[in-house]
Amino acid sequence: MSLVQLFDHTGDLAAISEAISLGRTALAHADRAQYPGIAHNLVQALVSSAVETADATTAAEAVALARQLAEAAEGDTKRAEGLYSLAMALKSCSPLLGDPASLSEAIRCAREAVAATPPDHRLSHVRSNGLASALVQLFEHSGEHAVIREAMEVARDAVALARAAGRAATNAASITLTGALIRLFERTNDVSALTEAVDIARDASASCEGVLSRAVLLTNLAGGLLLLHRATGNEALVAEAVDVAREAVAVSPPGTASRHRATNNLLAALDRSFDETGEVGTLLEVVRLGREVAATPAAEQDRVTAAEYLGTALMALFRHRGDTAILTEARDCFARAAASSAAPVAMRVRLFRRLANAAMHAEAAGAALDAVEAAVELVPQLTPRALAHTDREHGVGIIAGLASQAAAIAVAAGEPARAVELLEQTRGLLLGQVLDDRGDLTELRRARPDLADEFESLRDQIAAADADSDPPLGAPARMPHRPPLELGERRRQLSERWAALVTRIRATPGFDAFLRPPPVDRLRAQAADGPIVMVHADSWGAGALILTGDTGTPVRVVPLPDLTPRGAARQVERLRAAHAAAFGERAGRARGHRAVHDVLAWLWDVVCAPVLDSLGCTGEPRGRIRWCPAGVLAALPLHAAGHHLDRPETGAPRTVLDRAVSSYVVTVRALEHLRGQRDPLPSPSGSAVVVAMPATPRAPELPGAKAETAVLARLLDSPTVLAGAQATRESVGAALPHYRVAHFACHGLHVPDAPASSRLLLHDHAVAPFTVTAVAQLDLTGTELAYLSACSTTLGGDWLADEALHLTAAIHHAGYRHVIGTLWPISDAHATRITEEFYTRLTGNGAHPPRPELAADALADAIRCLRDDHPALPAVWAAHVHFGP
Repeated sequence: MSLVQLFDHTGDLAAISEAISLGRTALAHADRAQYPGIAHNLVQALVSSAVETADATTAAEAVALARQLAEAAEGDTKRAEGLYSLAMALKSCSPLLGDPASLSEAIRCAREAVAATPPDHRLSHVRSNGLASALVQLFEHSGEHAVIREAMEVARDAVALARAAGRAATNAASITLTGALIRLFERTNDVSALTEAVDIARDASASCEGVLSRAVLLTNLAGGLLLLHRATGNEALVAEAVDVAREAVAVSPPGTASRHRATNNLLAALDRSFDETGEVGTLLEVVRLGREVAATPAAEQDRVTAAEYLGTALMALFRHRGDTAILTEARDCFARAAASSAAPVAMRVRLFRRLANAAMHAEAAGAALDAVEAAVELVPQLTPRALAHTDREHGVGIIAGLASQAAAIAVAAGEPARAVELLEQTRGLLLGQVLDDRGDLTELRRARPDLADEFESLRDQIAAADADSDPPLGAPARMPHRPPLELGERRRQLSERWAALVTRIRATPGFDAFLRPPPVDRLRAQAADGPIVMVHADSWGAGALILTGDTGTPVRVVPLPDLTPRGAARQVERLRAAHAAAFGERAGRARGHRAVHDVLAWLWDVVCAPVLDSLGCTGEPRGRIRWCPAGVLAALPLHAAGHHLDRPETGAPRTVLDRAVSSYVVTVRALEHLRGQRDPLPSPSGSAVVVAMPATPRAPELPGAKAETAVLARLLDSPTVLAGAQATRESVGAALPHYRVAHFACHGLHVPDAPASSRLLLHDHAVAPFTVTAVAQLDLTGTELAYLSACSTTLGGDWLADEALHLTAAIHHAGYRHVIGTLWPISDAHATRITEEFYTRLTGNGAHPPRPELAADALADAIRCLRDDHPALPAVWAAHVHFGP
């Protein structure tokens, strides 16, 4: 047994130190033939020592020697050996050297080494496993879904190859595979992957003899058990995770990185145990262990992880004891950890948010604002153009709730205008990238046509890279045509060029604000013709920020003391159950409609009445309000709030419908973009297209679609009709850019777990779905009105509430200035009635072409008309919403 093997078997740091000393001596006296073998063994020893002791100097020595070996290798066999040795040195040492680019080089070298190694080679499983582990590490750095998928597949190959070499050979491959499966679960919520990881780790750790390998397997097992508990709710898994984590700490040699990581896993298990049991003794153990890690030499990443658990435990202890010294220590923990560049961006965002909360507990709103602003500054790094679009969506989900938290803290700090700016910077991030791409370059082209041309060229290249990276619309998940690393590297290069180009444009006189978040002085211009009401709810406060065109006081604050995030979430769940009952079995319909009324009344009392009173909206609905709700509030029908069954004999009714005309905007910046588009398309006689699906493959019949088509044929001048088999994704996508008005009468399908896959059901929806993603790819600049008479077109995903990933927003920001959508499933017959009332008002009963600028007023009138006829049936008239200027 070599000293390196002895180190892995026992964890004895003295063994690895001896191996390095002997290796250096032997290398100094080696002849040409001996040199490669001795140098290879020394690289292994240096890497092991560097990783376990977090020694950057040793890491640099290992990489330099490995590179020398690879460059001097002669012949295919020696070259493969040298490349693999360099790959592992780069992979293992890149965190210590602070060089993320070295990881990409490591994977390139590992790929070449694996490709040159036959499956029956004695080291084939080792090299495949090395490639897989490097891919896992790359995923942890980049968050690319395709990378972790490939890592899992390569790790499976390594396990299969290792089985032929004996039980002991499978340990390393099992470690990598369990790690890949756990990361895959964290990215996709695939519980089967997590269950497999737990099963493999249980089996491998029970028979593993090497101390370090067993410690890692136990650590992976404990982490997997905690995640499985969260996914299944099985409380027994928490106790098992604590026991396994304690065992991992016990077998890990003191002073090693393995010991620090095992301890951090124990901290995680104990933290979860405290959440389940509330036992203060558990909390005190977390504090003790966290302080121990903080006081011992460890890799920066390990110290940051321990600091987060320690800070979280101290906050819980502060809430239990009220000791301000404990609160101060917690703030220090979060501040030190958040400032570390070694922590992943998502972790730093979380740490700054926790620091902000701790500062609010200390009644230091100014310091809390500084912390939350630091979190907001990091947000763009979660959605870089270097990532595929689906990975950017996942990155956005990480910051759920940040917008409302930032707004509440800014208001508490006495800076409401800053609250508006922060809401704009933390919502609609993916939409913002689309708006950046489609921004008006007229002024830039006039000043620097070369930069404008470069901008357009680079924009198109990034779009092409996105299309190459993401699976075809409607296709099952699969590996891309090219290796993920190649695609990721291409996107990273384009992303770097994009950042450099934007910097050059901003250096051009007059363009210093190019693509920067707009300040409130610019945002307020969008409220010159009516207030924009930004509603937010956070544990630190809830309120409405009313943006006006007033130069002196552009933002007014309306506190909403009875609004809480939990209360709003309960109302959303209540509303969903209510409208489902209203359209369900006959016996439950009346109860469902009553529950919808209860939600509308709650909305009036808690949110809308204070806002309308502040605005002076106490009479006829002459004023215009543009609602811009944040977070979970985006799923609530603010436009229909009120006590609709309580009609007073004198005075205005207590309803929004009877006091104001409502519209919705996703962000103020998006509203600015839509208003700044080029002039509308010309208005020829056939200026409307109707997409009607009375019969849809694999879906129920929709007779209202035929009825709506007849209504529109009467009120519009010779509209183009795409019906049935004519209405395919290709034909509809080709038609839309040429019509000012588009009306869809079809089924809508909402996919809550993957909102970008929500779709309108056209004739070929089974093979070419007309999804949110498909709509967003269209350029519909210059179009005016899209009416989506379909179910749930304005529903996104709860975890992406601030991104507005739904069909209404997608077609709105593709170019249609005005869009009518729905918040929940709608009644076929009543939808036809609203359509008829709407277009009757928009066209003067067919006397003139539709006037899209009247869309908000026309929809409000149509809803009121149906409401007055059926006041007890709010589920049939409260779902329709208007988005637009």
